[in-house]
Amino acid sequence: MRSVASTLLLSILMTSVIAFKVQAATITVVTTESDFRALVGEPVFSEDFSSFVGTSISSGADFGPFSVTGPGISSVDAVTTGFSSVVDINGTYLLTGSSVSSPVVFQFDAPILGFAALISHMISAPSVTIDGVGTAALPSVLGTQFVGFVSDTLFTSFSLFTSSPDGYGIDEVLFSSSAPQAVPTPATLALFVVGLAGLRIRRRIQL
Repeated sequence: MRSVASTLLLSILMTSVIAFKVQAATITVVTTESDFRALVGEPVFSEDFSSFVGTSISSGADFGPFSVTGPGISSVDAVTTGFSSVVDINGTYLLTGSSVSSPVVFQFDAPILGFAALISHMISAPSVTIDGVGTAALPSVLGTQFVGFVSDTLFTSFSLFTSSPDGYGIDEVLFSSSAPQAVPTPATLALFVVGLAGLRIRRRIQL
């Protein structure tokens, strides 16, 4: 009987872990810095690429807390030498591009909760996928606009896609490493209750 109770408890715990791993991330898209900061809290870190002018990222470039790889036009330029369709962004900016099959990938050294930036000329149905478990549409940008997204789970990488080849600028990056507040889902609560019941049964058998 003890063996049966132990097996039941182990099965419940394994199911809980599996359910947690496959849970899809919920992504909230924002278009103002105030909304972004309200969602992620503090601290918020920034990067304006001013120390990386002329850096090519075609094969990958490290910007300290994160690295970037991307296809096509991928470099850090001054506003006077950038791609003609990209609107000038304050200071220097990351000039890159993506498509359906060739995304721009950001990889962070430590888990983050949200990412935002000034985006220029990202016009072809852009979207973001984080850690392969959550996807959200982003607003198309003709001029320059603040665009950000916040996840309900921490992530270490995301990919930017567009429906056709796009060249666009990214500047004044913000990101947060704050941990989201854990809110148990109904399924998680149910598994927790069943787990407690299993423990109680095992205790009674041992007595």
